[in-house]
Amino acid sequence: MLLAAVMAASGAPVSAADDDVQQRDRVRAEVDALVAANRRCHNVVHCHLLSMGFDACGNPTYHVAFNNVTSVKTQLEAKAAEYTFLEEEMRRGKPAPASCPAPGLPKAACHRNQCAVGALND
Repeated sequence: MLLAAVMAASGAPVSAADDDVQQRDRVRAEVDALVAANRRCHNVVHCHLLSMGFDACGNPTYHVAFNNVTSVKTQLEAKAAEYTFLEEEMRRGKPAPASCPAPGLPKAACHRNQCAVGALND
């Protein structure tokens, strides 16, 4: 946002693609902040996984693990939908690859009392 304001003030044009990237990065920072505040766990049953984003094959590009004890899931799902929409818009009009392998989705884990993306469960 600040970069867009500086570029606008300097007379340099801000493209829609640059604006989408900045907006996507802002949403990701908001997701990361929500996840950071809701990560504590004692067992993997406390952890939930949320996938978001949109790559060339339509697969998620980003995964987060969180504890829903504070009912943050609804907020995170809304941010994930916004993030996915922005990445999909950024891909619009670009050719898809000839073949798309099936994605291997990660699992939620509780590692050192923190919800994490991966297979660890200490």
